[in-house]
Amino acid sequence: SPGLDDLVTGLTLSSPAVTGVLAFVLFLYLLGRWIPALRTGDRSGPLLPRSVAVLLACEAAAMLAIFLKSQVGAPIFRERYLLPVTLSTTLLFVLLLMRVLPRAWSKPRGLPATLLLSSVALAPLAASAFLREMNEVVYPPKAFVAAASALPQIPILATHFPAYNVLSHYDHTHTYLYLLDWQYDLAPSRPASDLSAERLMENVKRAGFETGSILSCHEIFARYSDLILITEPRREPWLHDRLLANPAYEVKKLPALPEWRSASFWSIHRTHSGPPPC
Repeated sequence: SPGLDDLVTGLTLSSPAVTGVLAFVLFLYLLGRWIPALRTGDRSGPLLPRSVAVLLACEAAAMLAIFLKSQVGAPIFRERYLLPVTLSTTLLFVLLLMRVLPRAWSKPRGLPATLLLSSVALAPLAASAFLREMNEVVYPPKAFVAAASALPQIPILATHFPAYNVLSHYDHTHTYLYLLDWQYDLAPSRPASDLSAERLMENVKRAGFETGSILSCHEIFARYSDLILITEPRREPWLHDRLLANPAYEVKKLPALPEWRSASFWSIHRTHSGPPPC
């Protein structure tokens, strides 16, 4: 469940660069309020026009509602659901910047001056988008893909959505499988979690795509006696309950690959007949 510190997520998308830029501009604005000699920007009129204040209030209420909903049941307080709230970030940044910059800068005349000011204003946000960890959250480093390609030539079973979608596209040396195990995930003993990715993959299969790769737990272990499992910490309870506790399977953790999403690889081998894991 999200904590109070996560309430700034919607405004900053967890980016230290965006947080730093907003904090710095806000500091300059407050400094100008306290020290009249430093007031260089346009201070006429209210900081927040009524229309902007209404928009900010609505977005703040929506973010608070999502935050409170995430305290019970599956958490939905996630960046992708809070993207509209970044409109508030943009508006606050622009309004504060107009109060901080000299009037001639905040209201330039002519296209070149406007483009120059816009470029300067957007540069920190563009740098944040380029340098932040989003790229490696979605796309694994080349060294990770190369190491995965060098694994033994047996199917790789993914228990989480990003690993399957990305690696099956970039690594053409293996067959990739995606695990659906609703019996386990929806059991009363399991904690509430975000299962939207699994539901999405199930819908992909129902639509007729990748029907031979998106399989139920029973189908996978009925077809394959040897697998490489890629998993993440959230799915390690499944690994323990389904495989490590099953005497019919030999499970060994493989040497660590280059870091990506805390992923780990396991060798799965069926040693003798016994109860299926699911």
